[in-house]
Amino acid sequence: MNIKVRYFGRFAVALGIYSESIEVEENLKVRELVELLKRLHPELKNEIMEISIDGKYASENMEVHGEVAVYPPISGG
Repeated sequence: MNIKVRYFGRFAVALGIYSESIEVEENLKVRELVELLKRLHPELKNEIMEISIDGKYASENMEVHGEVAVYPPISGG
């Protein structure tokens, strides 16, 4: 299955790209995607990543599909 991954904030800067398409296995979980991205992009290996799928926050046990956004943790008040 092919998915589009969009990078935001310091991740986009570190990688020098804002998006890419990657081939992943069917039924891949978010936690597995995070590990895959860290292997593909060593610049991310020590980072904590927030993931959203089709614009909605994704927990680590959700299956990956559609458009995935990867961004640094966000805080606010």
